[in-house]
Amino acid sequence: QRDRTRLFEVAHRLSDGLADASTVISQAAGAYYVRRRAIPPAKLRVVYNGIDAARYAHDPAARARLRSVLGVDDAFVWLAVGRLERQKDYPTLLRAFARLGDASRSLWICGEGARRDELMALADALGVGDRVRFLGLRDDIPALLSAADAFALSSVLEGLPLVLLQASAAGLPIVTTAVGGNAEVLIPEVSGLVVP
Repeated sequence: QRDRTRLFEVAHRLSDGLADASTVISQAAGAYYVRRRAIPPAKLRVVYNGIDAARYAHDPAARARLRSVLGVDDAFVWLAVGRLERQKDYPTLLRAFARLGDASRSLWICGEGARRDELMALADALGVGDRVRFLGLRDDIPALLSAADAFALSSVLEGLPLVLLQASAAGLPIVTTAVGGNAEVLIPEVSGLVVP
């Protein structure tokens, strides 16, 4: 997949005179574009992503039903949602999960992508293949958030991911990487942890 970041930065500079303001989805994104001189600070406006929080509110009935269907009963379940691509850095997540060493914990990964087979092989090689479920594309993310006990996002590149807003609305504790606007979603040490 080709990185078009440089092209977008040049386009911002060339078209700057046509705009009264430029919007970004997080303070971190704004700082990045200002640092790269793609957007002048005076024209920068942060407009955060938003969600319908009520749609992701914890649902005990959905939790019980989905945990039964997926056969986890009382296991502690970590959930990760996102494309199975390089920027989401699932190998780091799988290695961290393997280090927990607690056989009563499960990891559900929702999403599809080019790295699926590679990630499944890595889970097996790390000895956690029996506790990691690759759930594919799902249309029941609110129910999955209710069924999980915590949320993890191991990305190396982000803007302001909607899935962190969804996990927060579901009341899940979150562990996320310190990239993009991830830290702007959390109350540190209260609603989650931001890790390098």
